[in-house]
Amino acid sequence: MVSMPTGRQNRFVNQNLPRSVIVIAGLHLLAALLFGALAHIDSSNQFPDLVVNDDSNFAVGLYANRNIGVGLGLLVALLLQSRMAVFGLMGARFITDVADLVMAFTQVESAGEVVGQLIFFGVLLLSELYVLRTLFRREAGHNTQEITS
Repeated sequence: MVSMPTGRQNRFVNQNLPRSVIVIAGLHLLAALLFGALAHIDSSNQFPDLVVNDDSNFAVGLYANRNIGVGLGLLVALLLQSRMAVFGLMGARFITDVADLVMAFTQVESAGEVVGQLIFFGVLLLSELYVLRTLFRREAGHNTQEITS
């Protein structure tokens, strides 16, 4: 039987994540797994103008695997209730979404696409920033309580 860490080691697991963080991270988890699986099944839904060849199949596979990896990582982090793991994964997600936003704007051809991209990435990035800010503040408060007690 595996036992949970006790005492000071417990800093990494079972930290009672705020409900808002669980909901947002859970939605990101579901979206990552869904988009990753759909990209593996049929990439034309997410990339309608994609010319299918070996290079594009490789790039879509990387995109799909990245999403599935983050989704599974978030699943483990949420099951462990680990603030640090959720923070790290949402931080990585934020960085990759900013990079995706930059790449998406290089491919935009109309004003309607710009608005759609801004809404899509705006929701993603703002929700990720909210989780990062919430967890950072909670961790900072936790560390000051340890120091003063």
